[in-house]
Amino acid sequence: MTSPAETQGKSESFAKKTVKGAAWTYMAYVLNKLSGFIMTLILTRLIIPEQYGIVGFALTAISFFDAIRDLGVGAALIQRRENIEEAANTAFWLNLVSNFVFWLLMTLGAPAVADFFREPLLVVVLPIISTTFILTAIGGIHEALLTRSMQFQRRIIPEMASSFSKALFSIGLALILPDAHKVWAVVLGQVIGRIFWMFLMWAVNPWRPKLAFKLPVAGQMLNYGYKISLDSLISALQANIDYVFIGRFLGDTALGIYFVAFRVPELIIINFANVVAGVLFPAYAELEDRAKLKTAILGTLRYVALITVPAGIGLALISPLFAEVVFDPAYIDAGPMMALLSLYGMLLAVSWNIGDVYKAIARADILWRTSFIEMALLGIVLYFMAQISALHVAFGHVCVAFIVSLMRLLIAIRLLELDWRQTFAQFTPSVVGSAIMGAAVWLTLQVFAALPGVALLGLAILAGAVVYGASMWWLERTLVVRVVELIQDWLPERETETA
Repeated sequence: MTSPAETQGKSESFAKKTVKGAAWTYMAYVLNKLSGFIMTLILTRLIIPEQYGIVGFALTAISFFDAIRDLGVGAALIQRRENIEEAANTAFWLNLVSNFVFWLLMTLGAPAVADFFREPLLVVVLPIISTTFILTAIGGIHEALLTRSMQFQRRIIPEMASSFSKALFSIGLALILPDAHKVWAVVLGQVIGRIFWMFLMWAVNPWRPKLAFKLPVAGQMLNYGYKISLDSLISALQANIDYVFIGRFLGDTALGIYFVAFRVPELIIINFANVVAGVLFPAYAELEDRAKLKTAILGTLRYVALITVPAGIGLALISPLFAEVVFDPAYIDAGPMMALLSLYGMLLAVSWNIGDVYKAIARADILWRTSFIEMALLGIVLYFMAQISALHVAFGHVCVAFIVSLMRLLIAIRLLELDWRQTFAQFTPSVVGSAIMGAAVWLTLQVFAALPGVALLGLAILAGAVVYGASMWWLERTLVVRVVELIQDWLPERETETA
C-alpha cells in the first residue's frame, strides 16, 4: 500500500515534471509563434489580403491530411510500454510511406481544390506546399521519442530554426518579388521552415531508424492510433471549416482578413492550450492511479484557466485598438473578428486538456465521439453564418465553443466521477480576477482615449497585467506562490543542463 508521503511525493513529481515540460515547451512556443506573428505583421504590409487568402486556401486544403499524417502512431509510441525500439522503427517507415501517399493525393487533387475555391493558382501551389508532409514524416518519430521521454528542451532548436527560417525567407522573398507573385513568399517559406526542422530534429535526437518493419507491431499501433487520427481529422475539420466556408462564400479578401485576425488569439490562447496538451498527455499516461488522475485534472483546469481566461477577456477588449495600431489599414476589419475569436479561444482552451485524459486511460474513442458532435454543430452554425459575413462566423464560433466546453467538462465529471461543484470551482479565481481586470482595461480605454494609439494600447495592457496580478495575489496567493516555487525548482536544473 502506498503511504501518504509516497503519494504526496509522486504528486509533487508529477507537478514538477509537468511544469518543467510546459516551461521548455512554452519557451519554444513563444519564440516560434512570436517570430511567426512578427512575420505576419510584416507581411500584412507587403501582401494584400487577396494573396493572403490564397495562402489560406492552400493551408486549409493540406490541413486535413496534415491532421492524420502519422496515422496516430506517434501517440501510440508515446503511450507504448514495451519493445520501444522495434515500435519506433516500424512507426518511422509507416509514417514515411503514408505521408508520401498523402502528398501524391494532394497533388492529384489540386485541380479539384482549385475549382472549389475558384483559384487556379492552387493547381501549382498545392503540390509544392504539401511536400511538408514528407519532410515532417522524416523527423516525426524523432520528435515523438523526445516527447515520450519528456525531453522537451531538446525540441527547442528545431522548432526555433523552423520558425525563424520561415519568417526570414518569407519576408526576404516578399521584399524582392513583384506584387503579382508575392504569394510565393509565404508558400516557399513554409517548405524552407520544414527543411530546417527536419535536419535539426535528426541532429538533436541521436536515434536512427533501422530497415526493420514488424507487421504485428504496426497493427497494434494503428489499432491505437486510428482513434487518435479520427479525432485529429475531425478536429482539423472543426479548425478549418470556417476557412472553407469563408473562402467558398465570401472570397479570398474576406478569408485573408479573417486569417490575419485569427493569428493573435491563436498565438496567445489557442497555441498555449496546445502546448499544455502536448506536455500533459505523456504526464497523464504515467498516472495509473485514478485518484491521482482526478487531482491532476482538477489542478490543470485551475492553472490553465488562470492564464487563458484573462488572456481571452483582455485581448477581446483591446482587439479593435490593436488592429488599428498594428495592422495595415487594409486589415482594419480584423479587429472586431479578433475580439470574438479571443473569446472563442478562451472557451475552447479551458477544457482542451480533458481530451488528453481520455487518451491516457485508453479511451480515445470518446475523443472522436465528442468531436463528431462538435463538428456537426460547427458545420450547421458556420454554414449559415458564412452567408452573412466573416464577423458572423467568428460569433458562431463563440456560441459553439461554449456548448462544447460545457459538454467536455460534464463528460469528464461523469467518467472520472468528479464532484461537479469542485470541478466548476476551479474557474472561480480566474473568472473573478478577469472580471476585475476587464473593468480596469475598459476604464483605461475610456479615460485615456485621447492618447495616441500606441500609447493607449500599451497603457491598457499594462493596466490589465497589474490589476490581474494584484487580483490573483489577493484571491489565489497560495497558488501563485506554488507556481513560483515550481518555476524555481525548474531553473537550477536548466542552468545545470545548459552549463
